[in-house]
Amino acid sequence: MEHRLSRFGVAVALGLLVTIFAFLLMAPAAVTNAEMLQRPLLAPAIYLTEGFDSTTFPPAGWVTQLLTGTTNWVRSTGTIHSGSGSAYFSYATPGYAARLETPLLNFSAAVNPKLRFWMYHSTSYSSYNDRIEVRISTDGGINYTTVLTTLSRYDGSSVWKLNQIDLTAYAGQSTVKLGFVGITEDGLSLYIDDVSIREPLH
Repeated sequence: MEHRLSRFGVAVALGLLVTIFAFLLMAPAAVTNAEMLQRPLLAPAIYLTEGFDSTTFPPAGWVTQLLTGTTNWVRSTGTIHSGSGSAYFSYATPGYAARLETPLLNFSAAVNPKLRFWMYHSTSYSSYNDRIEVRISTDGGINYTTVLTTLSRYDGSSVWKLNQIDLTAYAGQSTVKLGFVGITEDGLSLYIDDVSIREPLH
C-alpha cells in the first residue's frame, strides 16, 4: 500500500512540474505579443527629420532654389538650435528670396502628420520684415502656391522658437513637398533648425 502511494505521489509531482514548465514557456510569448500590439501606439511614424549637422548642404534629397536675386540658403555653424549646424538665409538686397525644399514626402498612410521646426528670432532691425513663408506642394515640387504660414524674424524676442503646422489636410497624398521661402528686407539673416514631420504620440 505504501509503495503504491509513493508511486502515485511521484506521478503527481511530475505532472505539476510539466504544467509549470509549459506555463513558463508560454508566458514570454504572451508578453511579447502584448508588447507588439502596443508598439504602433507608442512609436510615431516619422516622415522627415533633419538637423543640418552634416557638412553637405543641402542635405540629401533637399533642394535650394533661387527665386529672386542671388542669395540662397546655406549652412550655418554659428547660430544653431542643436547639433552642429542650421540652415540660414542671409540678409541682402530687399526682396531677394530663395526656397529650401524638403525631400519628396509620401503621406499615403498618414493620419495627422505635423511639421515641427525651430526658427531664430532677434530684436535688431525691428523695421525690417525679414521673414519665412512655409509653402506646400502636392505635385512633387512643381507648384508651391499654398502658403501655410508666414513667420517674421522680428517678433520682439531674441530666442529660438518652436513652430508646429498641422498637415492633416494632406494625409493620403503621395507627392508632397514643403518649401521654406526666405525673404530678406536687408535686416538680419533667417535661421531654421531641427525640422521634423511625424505623427504625434497617441
